[in-house]
Amino acid sequence: MKSPATHRRYFRFGLRTFLAVVAMAGVSLGWFMHRVNQQKAAVQWVQENMGAVEYAIATKPPRLAWLRTLVGVDGVAKVRSVSLDADPLFVSDNSSKANRRSVVSELSPLVNLKSLEELHLSGMPVSDVSPLVNLKSLKTLDLSGTLVSDVSPLANLKSLETLDLSGTLVSDATPLANLKSLKTLDLSGTQVSDVSPLANLKSLETLDLSGTLVPDVSLMANLKSLKILDLCGTQVSDVSPLANLKSLKTLLLLNEQMEELSRSVETLRKALPNLKPFGICKLF
Repeated sequence: MKSPATHRRYFRFGLRTFLAVVAMAGVSLGWFMHRVNQQKAAVQWVQENMGAVEYAIATKPPRLAWLRTLVGVDGVAKVRSVSLDADPLFVSDNSSKANRRSVVSELSPLVNLKSLEELHLSGMPVSDVSPLVNLKSLKTLDLSGTLVSDVSPLANLKSLETLDLSGTLVSDATPLANLKSLKTLDLSGTQVSDVSPLANLKSLETLDLSGTLVPDVSLMANLKSLKILDLCGTQVSDVSPLANLKSLKTLLLLNEQMEELSRSVETLRKALPNLKPFGICKLF
């Protein structure tokens, strides 16, 4: 038969274990609620700026309906997409409010959306993208028409597959050199002239350089996955280096360029018989 002292010792150890478990649960719950509140704050900011949010919700309803009821959708799903752009957003209600525009120039409220996969900021007066530096899950980023000139904060966003920098103030593509997952890159209407940083982006399928100062395409000869290339309005004087890009299906050139590049264009047509008719360019 166990002595009273032994019972007291078991009770003491049992109580300690119980209190430790409760403390750990409290810490975990506190951290969970902290993350939920961070996401809620970011979502609220997006909505206040007339933006749109999309959640990554499982196809089958989760078994945590009670949790969603308790803390909201931010407790059971991560934000996967945010759209903030300068397009007019129609607000429909009985008061017949006028069209509105969201105007966002500062991105720090998004820093805690670590699961974000898509971010659309077209036309926003954004110049600093450093708040995005830790959004490692980003796959699609639209900065077209923004005031961005420095893209170095994007250098480590290795999951990026689609990047739109068209119409920005970007002149240096060097920070993009290690974005090996990029499939679509739009640099149209920028001040970029040196495309050597893009030479090793082997996954690149669509590249838009229209309206840039790019003079030479020889460094693109290794982009074996390239399917669409837009060179409208560039300074390119010879397209024959593209002859080994067997995946290339569409090449866009201005009519004036076609005349100036007639010899190398003919060489390219012979090397790539599946190349579609040279398309019509957009103007800048």
